Amino acid sequence: MVDKERLFSHRKLTETVFVTAAQGALALFTFLFAPGGGSSTGYLSTLSHNSKLLLRSAVVLNVIGFLCCLYSMLLHDRKPGASTILTGVGCATTVYGFLAVMGVVLHDHLMLWVFGGACIASTPAIAIFLKKKTH
Repeated sequence: MVDKERLFSHRKLTETVFVTAAQGALALFTFLFAPGGGSSTGYLSTLSHNSKLLLRSAVVLNVIGFLCCLYSMLLHDRKPGASTILTGVGCATTVYGFLAVMGVVLHDHLMLWVFGGACIASTPAIAIFLKKKTH
């Protein structure tokens, strides 16, 4: 028998991350692809190579998080195991996307190192949180 409270909390977690990833991806798409955003005369031209790399990575990570949560919601009733895995991947990639955006404000020589370290440091916390939420 499936625990209704567990399914409800799993569903709410997925919906929350879905909306967060959608907002993050939309904001980053707007920033990167707005008129002047991708050209050599726009505001992206003033960013360093590492900053551009992190922003583009954030877009990819947020889109992956969005898609994983979308498919998790679609598969929730038919394949709860796959839905749980997709929720975990969606949560993790959304967190990493957020960390990538936060890394842009750091000094150019530190941003990739701090971003990588933050991702490595946050991975166990994400795993523990998801294990508690989904079991």
